[in-house]
Amino acid sequence: MEFNESEEQNIKFYTAEHVFYNPHMELSRTLSSLLAGSLGEKLFILDGMAASGIRGMRYKKENKNVEKVAFVDVYDAAVECIKKGIKENGIRAEVFREDINRFLFNATNEYNFIELDPFGTPTPHVYFAVRALRNLKSGYLSITATDTAVLCGAHKKACLKNYHSRPMRNYFCHETGLRILINYIARIAHEFNFGIKPLLSFYYRHQMKTIIRLEKGAEKADENLRQMGYVSFCPKCLNATSGKTMEKTCSICGKENDFAGELWLGEINDKKMIKKMLGLNEKRKYESREQVERFLSLIEEELSIPYFFDTHGIAKAYGKMPPKTEKMVKLLKKHGFEGSRTHFSPTGFKTDASIKEIVSLLAGRNV
Repeated sequence: MEFNESEEQNIKFYTAEHVFYNPHMELSRTLSSLLAGSLGEKLFILDGMAASGIRGMRYKKENKNVEKVAFVDVYDAAVECIKKGIKENGIRAEVFREDINRFLFNATNEYNFIELDPFGTPTPHVYFAVRALRNLKSGYLSITATDTAVLCGAHKKACLKNYHSRPMRNYFCHETGLRILINYIARIAHEFNFGIKPLLSFYYRHQMKTIIRLEKGAEKADENLRQMGYVSFCPKCLNATSGKTMEKTCSICGKENDFAGELWLGEINDKKMIKKMLGLNEKRKYESREQVERFLSLIEEELSIPYFFDTHGIAKAYGKMPPKTEKMVKLLKKHGFEGSRTHFSPTGFKTDASIKEIVSLLAGRNV
C-alpha cells in the first residue's frame, strides 16, 4: 500500500487511496480538541469512522485528560493508515476494522465520548451512539453533518425522511439546519432517558457540528421536549418568530409564513465552556490561534435567539441599506434592544427587535 504523509498541528498522519482527509476542516478539529481539553474530566474517546485518524490522534496528543482513544473504520486502508499514524506519534490505542453501528451496538461502557464524522447524514448512527452510552450517568456525543443541502432546505423530502423535521431555505437556513440536527439527537436521547446540553455547535464550510453532553434522568430527558418547537418566517416582510407552534400568517404584514421544525429552540452553545476554550487556546501554540479566537469570540457574543436578520436581505426587501453589521448591532443596543453578530453569516445580526422595529430604526423614526 502506498501511504501519503501529511502533518496537522505538528502531528504526522497518513492517507492512502480512498482514505478521506479534508484539510479545510482543521478548524473544526481544533475546536473539538479545545472543548475536550476544557471538560476537566477523564475522557475515553471513540473516534468512529476515523479515516486517517487525525482527529482522534489530536484528541490524545493535545489533551492530558484523554485517558484512552480507540479508532474504528470499515476500510482496510484506513485501518492501516491509522496504525501507521499512531505508531509514528507514540500513541497506544486500539484500532478496529468494523462497521461503526455494529461496533457501537456491542460496546459496553468503554467510552464516554463518541465522535461521529460521517460523509453526509449522521442519522443512521445516532441511535447506536446514544445506546452505547445508555449505562452511564453522563457522556458526550460529537456529531458532524455534511448533508447541508438537505438540512438547509434544498431537498425538503430528504430532510423530513432523515431528520423528521421540515427545513427552510432562506438566509438563516444554516442555523435552522443545525437546530434540526440537535433536535434529532435530543429525540433519540429522550428514548434512553437522557437530557442533552449542547456545549459547542457551529456551522463552518459546509459542515454542521455539535458536541453535546448527555445527562441521565427522567426530568432532564423531559426538559428536552420543552426546548423543541418551530421558527416561522415571512418571505415578504422578513419577520421571524419562534415558539411551540408555527404561525401560519405573518403578524406584521398578514402574508403566509414559511416555517421550519420541529427544531431545537434552546441554547446551542455553553458560554462558560466557550470561555474556557478561549483560555486554553491562548496557552496553545496553534498556527491558527488568532482565527480560533475570532471564531470562538463571535460564538460567545451570539444571542441564543433561533434566527437572525440579514443586512443584504433588508436592503433588497425595503430598499434601505443598513449600516455594517457591527454598527447595526450598536444602533439596536442604543435604542434598548438586544443585539449581536452571528457566526452563521458576516452580514447577519441577532436581535429581539421585530423587522418592523428594525426598519423604523433605519428610517430614523422612534419606535
